[in-house]
Amino acid sequence: MAGALLLGVWAIFSFLVGAYRFQAMFLVVLAVTCLQGLVLPALYSAGAPAGIVSAMLLFKDVGLAMLFLVALLSGAVLRLLSQSAAAQLLAMFTAYSLARGFLDFAFAGVDLVSYGSVGRQILFPFLAVCVGGALIHRHQDSGKRTIERGLAFVTWLVIGALVLHALTGPEWWAHNANIARFNLDIRGHTELAQLYDLGLAANAEMRDSVWSPFAFRIFGSFGDSLAFGQVAAVVFAYQLARNQERRRTALTVLLVGAAVLFSFSRSAWLAAWAMALVVMTGMRQWGRILFAASGVFILVSLTPGIVGFVDSTLAQFGNWRAGYEHAEGVVRFYSEGLWQAENLLGRGIGNRTIPESGYAWLLEQFGMPALLLLVAFFLVAVREIRSGGPHNHVPTVARGLCLASLLTLNFAEYPFAFTTYLLGWSLIGFALMQRQPATARHRKAPSTAALRA
Repeated sequence: MAGALLLGVWAIFSFLVGAYRFQAMFLVVLAVTCLQGLVLPALYSAGAPAGIVSAMLLFKDVGLAMLFLVALLSGAVLRLLSQSAAAQLLAMFTAYSLARGFLDFAFAGVDLVSYGSVGRQILFPFLAVCVGGALIHRHQDSGKRTIERGLAFVTWLVIGALVLHALTGPEWWAHNANIARFNLDIRGHTELAQLYDLGLAANAEMRDSVWSPFAFRIFGSFGDSLAFGQVAAVVFAYQLARNQERRRTALTVLLVGAAVLFSFSRSAWLAAWAMALVVMTGMRQWGRILFAASGVFILVSLTPGIVGFVDSTLAQFGNWRAGYEHAEGVVRFYSEGLWQAENLLGRGIGNRTIPESGYAWLLEQFGMPALLLLVAFFLVAVREIRSGGPHNHVPTVARGLCLASLLTLNFAEYPFAFTTYLLGWSLIGFALMQRQPATARHRKAPSTAALRA
């Protein structure tokens, strides 16, 4: 009861603040999303009631829903849909997938909780894109400042994670913010391991080989090293783009790059590489591209841990039947999943035979239409998003994120994870709306002198 009341109060607050201060409320929701992985486990470890903590876990969902409602009422959603083919494709993907899932709920015995859980994942990208676009629906300059402030805030969180993990150890986390216990009791994750094993089991040897100063994979306030790595990859690309004009950001680029490295997420490394390549290519920094490629090659060649890690990763693809789920997911999706008749319209919610792969997650549950619509969205978005010009690097990063998403979907359904992709989807929505010409009522009237000329 207390949790429901708390959610109701938060919903009213989010809607009212969003209606009058939309951009400020967006920053609040972004902050809640990025901080909950530390704050909520800390509250639970301190003795906060489970019901209250569970309700607070939904703050980001309710806040985003209220922002979307405000955006819908303001006309921002309709404007984005009427002017962007990519947004239309994403809306079609969302509508089809939700309808396909509803058929499973209505006729195939899928329970409401399962349908609601998967439906939330499917609906999330569309909501976040629309909210990102609404940031500049009426005020271009203030919307641009808002998204830049959000990126700056997340950048400081990523850098702060380096400090936090350098100053703390497993004992501190176990006592003050026990994420393992939080995930078991509040999130219902049954695959509980001791906090001391969090991030240690798979990558301990590699961490030791690259002289990692941290006791386990870095995750900061995000509560998960995979989510942390993906978010850090986005801000790494953004800071790299800023560094082309402001050399003082070089230290920031190095620190955020270190955070991506110490997340030990191969998907985050791949995403950071892809976005950085798009950023430098867009600015025609061919010398920097060659220098960066050489640096990565030297790092891989001279660091035994990374060499062994890369070798073992590649070896998994040659022996994927031995239980290496990442490799198995990629190989089986392309060799089996795409060609099976059962996947034409999907097997239904919860019916998965291929592990890990984000593409297989879509294909097996919702069918080929969902897969094609999502891929088409990313490709059309890359074509639609134009360069933002000097001092506006968000469109370039958004374009890189679209391409990076096509790569990382091979390994997991990262774009459908709230904490992982709220910032990313918002950037894409912002860039899609920004590339559209202002409507007549928002254009600045020409001066009298201009008319006389």
